[in-house]
Order: sequence, then structure tokens, then C-alpha cells
Amino acid sequence: MTLQSPPPNQLWQFDLKYIWIHGENRWCFFLGFIDVVSKKITGWYVGKTCKAGDLVFTLNQAVHNENISSDQPLIIRSDNGPQMSSHKFYFY
Repeated sequence: MTLQSPPPNQLWQFDLKYIWIHGENRWCFFLGFIDVVSKKITGWYVGKTCKAGDLVFTLNQAVHNENISSDQPLIIRSDNGPQMSSHKFYFY
């Protein structure tokens, strides 16, 4: 019996990481979306700040780049940080 993987672009995960910039002595943010099945990075953002608007913009770009339509099921998982639990992201 062999198990088949589900097709790509049905389950994405994303996380926000802090990255220290040594030459500038400050932090920046990396936000990444990854398809769980294919392990493909579907969207990413790097910036001095990462607010809910940046999250929505990055997700929207990833959805557009992967040609995800509203009738295509897509589950998105995260660690539910403050950006992820914002009203802006929820209503998107």
C-alpha cells in the first residue's frame, strides 16, 4: 500500500522570523509562506517592520502568483502571532 500526497497548493504554512543585521545593528523581519506538499516558497517579505497590511499584501501576492482561485480550497496555518490574529488579516 502506498500513500499518495495531496496535490500542491492545498495547505500552506507561514511564519515570521526576526533577523539580526550585524552591519546596521538592528533587526528586520522575514515572513515566508510555504506549500507543505511541494516545499515551495509561495510568498515572502523582508522589511524593517511587519504589520498586518504587510502580511495581507504578501499573502495576496502568493495567491496571485500561484493562480489560486476562490473556488480552490486552501488551508493556511500559522502560529497565530499578533499580525495573524489582526482584524485586517481575518477579514482578508
